[in-house]
Amino acid sequence: MVNQNFKVTTDIKDFLKKSRQHKKPYFYELKGKTFYITPNIMSPKFSYAPQFFMDYWNIQENDTVLDVGTGSGVLAIFASDIAKKVIATDINPYCLESVKKSIEINNADVELRIGNMFDIVKEDELFSKIFFNAPYFSRKPKDNLERAVFDKDYKAMEAFLKDAKHHLTRNGQVLVGFSELGDVKRIEKMMEFYMYEITRKDVETYGHTRILYTLDRWIPCGCPPI
Repeated sequence: MVNQNFKVTTDIKDFLKKSRQHKKPYFYELKGKTFYITPNIMSPKFSYAPQFFMDYWNIQENDTVLDVGTGSGVLAIFASDIAKKVIATDINPYCLESVKKSIEINNADVELRIGNMFDIVKEDELFSKIFFNAPYFSRKPKDNLERAVFDKDYKAMEAFLKDAKHHLTRNGQVLVGFSELGDVKRIEKMMEFYMYEITRKDVETYGHTRILYTLDRWIPCGCPPI
């Protein structure tokens, strides 16, 4: 049965509780596409984050996209309707069954890889858009589901920012989804430390401010982009 009820929550305890109530896989419909959601992954049923990201991502048909931490695969599958090439990655092994089936259901042209961050991306693979819908809270995750919302000391964010720029095309951009619920000042200092030029979009939705960062590599004056 396809579930179309959208029950967004910004209370992290409530989000985890509702997510864990699903002990078996289920189908969820979003904007005309059907997603197969297994336990232990972040579900779009309870989070508006993927929809917010898609409202402002500005994908073009010649884009090559890398979706890091794809979760349920929502961003990757919708991006494949527009972009020339899409690769989705996640460290959570439960994503394999979920996203693979959702790709098949929607006949999406997405390559799925399971592994940590850029460890499963070849050194010479470059992308015009790299996505990361980041965890907001600096807490230690207890399981794979909590990896989607907790990032102790923002170590995953730092690892992402450190490596992402090395996989951008000449004019490529990094897009990071975040929220005022997290430590915004700390995250922005990281972005500056790793030499990104920051463009920030703030939108109030469902009781808090969501943020979409568009990051360009900082190029010193007089130095051509690589």
